[in-house]
Amino acid sequence: MTLRPPASPRVIPADVVTRIKHTNNVDWLVGTAFVAVGALLAIVIVGIGLIVLGLKLRRRARERAEQWLRVLELGAPAEGEITAVARVPVHTDDGHPTTAGSISWRIDFTFDVDGTTHYGWNQLTALTSEGFTVGQRVGVVYDEEDVTVAALWPPVT
Repeated sequence: MTLRPPASPRVIPADVVTRIKHTNNVDWLVGTAFVAVGALLAIVIVGIGLIVLGLKLRRRARERAEQWLRVLELGAPAEGEITAVARVPVHTDDGHPTTAGSISWRIDFTFDVDGTTHYGWNQLTALTSEGFTVGQRVGVVYDEEDVTVAALWPPVT
């Protein structure tokens, strides 16, 4: 029996290659563990970020809805006039269109309070803006403490 290795190139069995590269390689195993833990942490961090973002958006939506409902319920009445009716994509507050790509109508209007003209708008999510034309006289309700908060009357959604 000879102890001398055969001449190169030598054929190394596949199971030996696997053990050397992976299963018996401590650095490989630790590196793999780090990758796995890092991936889980990234998922958790991104997940937490999405949860926080979602909660903020929901809170802002709730506050706006409450503000709108408050002005509809308690707002001072005025007469106004529609100044524009335009079909626009539904946008988030930061100006980006929603992924749904929904279409809505923006109805701009003016109204007078104590001789001063104020501007407002409502967004109507519908397939048509039927019933709204530029120059049309409309009812408006507004917040007496913040005239920038106004809505058409009867409520338009």
